Amino acid sequence: MRFTSLVGLVLFLTGGISVDGQTNRFDDTARVLVVEVPLQVSHKGEPVRGLTADDFELYADGKKQKILDFQEVDLARVTGKPGDGPWDRLPTVARRHFLFLFDLSFARPAAILKAQLAAQELVLEGLHPTDLVGVASYSESSGARVILGFTADRFQVRQALETLGNVDPAERVRDPLGIILADYQTYMQQGGFEQDILDSQPRFGQVLPELGIGGADEFHPEEIALAPGAQHLNNMKDQATLTGRANRDQVRNQILSLTSAFTELAEHLASVDGRKHVVLFSEGFDSSSLLGTDEKGRIDQLAQESSFGQFWRVDNDERYGDVGTRQGVFDMLDQFKRCDCTIQAVDIGGVRAGGDFEARASGEQSLFVMADQTGGELFRNYNDLSVAMEAVLERTSVTYLLSWQPRDPGEPGRFYPIRVKLKGGPKGARVVHRPGYYAPKPYAMLGPDERRFETLELLMHGREGGELEASILTAPYPSASGGAGVMTLIEIEGYSLLRGHQGSVLPTEVFVYAIDSEGVVADFLGQVIALDLDKVRPALDDRGFKFLGRLDLPSGDYEVRVLVRNVLTGATATRIAQVEVPEFDGAQAALMPPFFIEPEGSWLLGEQQSEGDVNDYPLTFGGHKLIPAARPFLRPNSALPVLLVAHNLGGGELEGACQLVPTAGGEPIELDLTLERRAAGGALGVERLSARIGTQNAQPGDYRLEVTLREARTGVEVSSGIAVRVY
Repeated sequence: MRFTSLVGLVLFLTGGISVDGQTNRFDDTARVLVVEVPLQVSHKGEPVRGLTADDFELYADGKKQKILDFQEVDLARVTGKPGDGPWDRLPTVARRHFLFLFDLSFARPAAILKAQLAAQELVLEGLHPTDLVGVASYSESSGARVILGFTADRFQVRQALETLGNVDPAERVRDPLGIILADYQTYMQQGGFEQDILDSQPRFGQVLPELGIGGADEFHPEEIALAPGAQHLNNMKDQATLTGRANRDQVRNQILSLTSAFTELAEHLASVDGRKHVVLFSEGFDSSSLLGTDEKGRIDQLAQESSFGQFWRVDNDERYGDVGTRQGVFDMLDQFKRCDCTIQAVDIGGVRAGGDFEARASGEQSLFVMADQTGGELFRNYNDLSVAMEAVLERTSVTYLLSWQPRDPGEPGRFYPIRVKLKGGPKGARVVHRPGYYAPKPYAMLGPDERRFETLELLMHGREGGELEASILTAPYPSASGGAGVMTLIEIEGYSLLRGHQGSVLPTEVFVYAIDSEGVVADFLGQVIALDLDKVRPALDDRGFKFLGRLDLPSGDYEVRVLVRNVLTGATATRIAQVEVPEFDGAQAALMPPFFIEPEGSWLLGEQQSEGDVNDYPLTFGGHKLIPAARPFLRPNSALPVLLVAHNLGGGELEGACQLVPTAGGEPIELDLTLERRAAGGALGVERLSARIGTQNAQPGDYRLEVTLREARTGVEVSSGIAVRVY
């Protein structure tokens, strides 16, 4: 797993036209803003199911809007695994997002340790497999820090909860999107989860010495020291008042630091579509800064001093709370609401030694305010958090997704309020939805964290789209180091990459993530490439840019998700490929997709910087790499050369067949396949076959070209395919 950055031009020109030298271009694009509103409807604490679009009315700027699309997502009906059934149809905006936020300043180390355990139990026992989980921490010294972005990868979530980001720099995975902390393959090779089961306290004890947690235990307002040598009771009271004010100033500054960091975190979360549940693990701060003291004896004393005219001894901030602090906290909570975030506050304090009930009640009150003002709840019994949050999880298990289209996208970054009214459903039902939306900002206006969240959201969405014209081709092959390498070839049409671009440098991001059937990210690569347009623009104008990378994966089924972006314009393309990696170490036969090798020409080629064995690459001739087309364009009534690469076919005579399967459905079209030459590929069991495909029966359209080889002596049969277009 790796992330490399290329500065300047490290590209070279190589092959680069389609099979017949033609490409289709669509230069005109239209940008349309569609706002999606996820909402929950509950009645007497239970979710309301079975509603339709006719049961809702949606208003924006006080005007009723037409609902363009409507969908009900019921987690009770969503089963299986990623890539299986309903998962494929589950919009990311309708998936629940949980951000576990650990407050390291207003909490003791022992409490943080228990919170880590409680969070892990909630992930394992309470959350649905489709839920996306992120992990963050807050400390006064470093602010709010996102340790793990929203992901369905429970392995990475576990690593983040166990370490809270305190990973040895030598072992940290340099993931550009922040959803990978540890190398899953290395972890499994070292014993994996079975070893953790044998450990009574897996790794939690190693975290605490590194955290440097302080805060709540460092401030004890009841331990105010009176001035030494004071001779008069009033002088002692005056000194106590001044000392109390100084300590409250310290606490106020701590609270304002927290509100500033939380506000910034909420603004970043605004770029994540869907309702976000921020599960805050904290002991809370002294709520007297918000609401004033709640100690009856102290209230009576302050009232008495005020009635005697001793106003200089009356600390109004102590009596009524600090106005500035209160304003800062409520502004922060309002920002969470605007960004569709609720705070589920978990009180991890418990009863202190010495029966310090008053201090705990004060901290608990501040947690209640944060939860109550954002529509969340306060949980006191966090030892079994999955049971404590059962009601919240049940209420949010049914989501209705409403979509509408504003006439005007609006001013970038401006907040526009919306309101949803329930017409049908049971009387007294409660509707919870986002209070509005922020008009999208151009990519150039986004901050680093906002860009990371937006990129991650596009990849987690698991759907293809975007403004760039791009194609992807993946092919597994045996690796000399064991396991398999997966060739990942991405093509971006140059005209779409250049559309709207200004300047002589075009920075391009490429992200590739391989996700297995359990939702675990098995490998990834990321690269930033700066294209010098003074040198390479003719190549981009003629055809475009190819990127060649490699993933290292064990045998199994994977979904390879790719995102390409022009960093300056923000134009993107997301593409997905399903890959089955065979067990190359055994006798299993396999066939790679048919390769249409493109002649040298005008394509621009960029390659991933890799420490792997370059001799592994399966398409070489005379020491040169052959670059295929990611999505070939085929002409009817032609005999097209194709390269077939197979593994463990055996030494007998081969028979071949070929057909075009229409993408839109319909009867396959049989094509002629002529096998010409066969060459062994060395000790890895790879052999190459040159062949020709006759397209006499082909009709214009989009297809999947399927090739089948059969070894006559043993009857071993292998198949593979590639997306093509016939025109």
